[in-house]
Amino acid sequence: MTTKMNRLFTLVEKLENKLVQTDEDLDVILDSRANVRVQTLNLQHLHLALKSEEFLDAISAADFVTADGWPVQMLFPRVSPSRVTGSDYVSRLISDPARQQRIGLLGASNEVGDLFAGLCSLAGKELCFREHGLVADWSGQEIASQMSGANVKIALVAVSPPHGEIIANQIRQQNLGINLISVGGSIDMAVGRQVRASHIWQVLKLEWLVRFIGNPRRLARRYFVEGLPFFVLVLLPAAWLLRVKK
Repeated sequence: MTTKMNRLFTLVEKLENKLVQTDEDLDVILDSRANVRVQTLNLQHLHLALKSEEFLDAISAADFVTADGWPVQMLFPRVSPSRVTGSDYVSRLISDPARQQRIGLLGASNEVGDLFAGLCSLAGKELCFREHGLVADWSGQEIASQMSGANVKIALVAVSPPHGEIIANQIRQQNLGINLISVGGSIDMAVGRQVRASHIWQVLKLEWLVRFIGNPRRLARRYFVEGLPFFVLVLLPAAWLLRVKK
C-alpha cells in the first residue's frame, strides 16, 4: 500500500466525524452557530493535502467538511454523504431573506466583488467586508479583526487552494465569532461570470468537463496532469478498500 494511500486513509478517518451530511444540515450549522469553519472538499483538495503538511493541517483543522464532488463521496461509504457544495450554499444564502444578512468575501476579482455586492443588496443583505488583493499580503489576524469590526456573520472564502484554506484557518484561530466556508468559484457563478453545469451534467458526473471546456488553459493541468493520475492511482483503490472494510 502506498504512502499516499495510507495518508489518505488517515485523513478520511479524521474527517468522517466532521462530515456534513446534507444541505439542510449545513444551513443549520452556519445559521445557528458562530465561529465555525466549513471546508468544502473536492478531489484537488485531497491531492494537495497529501503533498503539503501545512495544507493538510488546514484541512484537518476545519470544524466541518462537506463532500463537494462524487470522488470525495466515494471515500465515505459508511456514512454515504450527499454532495454538499459551496455553489449551492451561496445560492441559498442569497435567495433566502431569512439567512445571514452581513456577508464577508475573501477572493474573486474587484469586478466580481462589485457584482456580488449588488446581488447581495438586491436580496436585502450587505456585503460588509471585501478583500480582493494578493493573498501573499494577507494576515489572518488582521483580516479577522477587520471582519469582526465590520460585524461579518458569514465569510465566503473564494480563494484557490491551498491559499484559501490556510488563510481561513488563520482567521478561524482568532476566535472572533465569524463563520467561514470555502466556496471556490461559486461567487463567479453567482454573478454569471462562470456558467455552472446543468443538472444533467451533474447527474452524469461530468460537471468537471463542462468547467474544463469553459476554461481549458487554467484547468488542464489541474484535471489531467494532477487530478486524473491521483484519482486512478490513489483515490479509486482507497475507495475500493474502504468499501470492502465497511
